[in-house]
Formats: sequence, structure tokens, C-alpha cells
Amino acid sequence: MYEFRDVNENLSFVAMPAEAMQINGAYLETEIEGYRTLYVKGREALSPELEILEIGTKDGATRKGKRYPTRIITVGYQLISTSSEAFREAYNKLGATLNVNDAELIFNDESDKYFIGTPTYISEVAEGRNAITGEIEITCLDPLKYSVAEFEAEASVDDPGSILIDYNGTYKAYPVLEADFYSEVETDGDTTNTLTGDGDCGYVAFFNENEKIIQLGDPDEED
Repeated sequence: MYEFRDVNENLSFVAMPAEAMQINGAYLETEIEGYRTLYVKGREALSPELEILEIGTKDGATRKGKRYPTRIITVGYQLISTSSEAFREAYNKLGATLNVNDAELIFNDESDKYFIGTPTYISEVAEGRNAITGEIEITCLDPLKYSVAEFEAEASVDDPGSILIDYNGTYKAYPVLEADFYSEVETDGDTTNTLTGDGDCGYVAFFNENEKIIQLGDPDEED
């Protein structure tokens, strides 16, 4: 479970590059003095890998499966300090900030989406300098990105018809389905109330646009 923070809460303190990266709720630019994002690679579309089966002299092949591989996001950065002591302090803090697993990654130019990744590589830097450039590689075992906000759709009690949900995404997403029923009070202190039946339900069914169904309960139950 990931706790989402206001992605704009630190922007007033530092002029952020378009591709500035927020990691677990904090931008590196605001956490590390002298740090600045130069470029980011690997956030674009990811090509799928096909598993195919070739049979004898049959032309072509048969697709057995399709998958998206692990995503590698590369962040190019610069770190500039006024002294060797300040540089070492900033670089140590960078290392500590990146020492996380399955971090939530949000980029300034797409603040409504997030990746989940683990920093796995920091490039070597030239010795004896207080101003350096380098690269950070982040491995996203789950290559997909997700919406920061969760969207909830409810059926109307007066018009319990269909609910159309458009995910605006490029990959299949599946909703969490819930059904709440009228809750009757069976006891009031030492007094037992007679149930009215208003909360009774024989079955619940969910349909999608292809008329596939998830059904719970017994539709033939009389009550």
C-alpha cells in the first residue's frame, strides 16, 4: 500500500526541471542541495516480447503469449557543491535517499502517474571534483505506470443501470467490485426487532460490455 502525497507541495521552494523525479513523496532537488535532473530515459512506450511456436514446415509461427519486460528508467543528473565537504555530504545523502526498494516514482511533467521501482545502479563519478554529472538506473520489475488518483463509480439507487468506466489507459485494468446492502438492526438492547426483509438479497450479478458475468448467490431464491 502506497501513501500518496501532494505532488506539488515542494515546487514553490525550488525551480523544478520538467523531468524532476519524486521518490517516495520527495523531489531529489528539494532533498539534496546542488542536485538537478538533466534528463530521463526509459519512461516511453515499452515494446512487448512475444513467445512463439514454430511447427515443422508450416509458414510463419503461432503466438503462444505476450509479455512486457522489466523497465529500466535512467536519470541523468548533476551535483554541484561549493566545497569538498558539502559535496561529500550531498553525495552521501543521495546514496541514502536511493537506498530503497519498490519506491513510488513520480515525474514532474506527469505528476498524475507513478511507477514502482528500485534504484539498482549509480554511475561512478570523477574524483577530486565538486561538480559532477552522473546517471542513476532504476529497475521497475512491474513495467507499467499507474494513476495516482483512484476513481470510484457508484450506481444510482433510483436508476441502478449500467456504469461506464473509461480508464484512459493503454493496458487492461480491472475494477474492484463491491455491493452494499441495507443493514437491519436485529437487536436493540434486550429487545429483539422483527426483520423487515428490506436488507434481503438473493444474488448479485456484475456484467461487462461483452455480457460476461460474475454472479454471486442464487437467482432462483424467492425472497
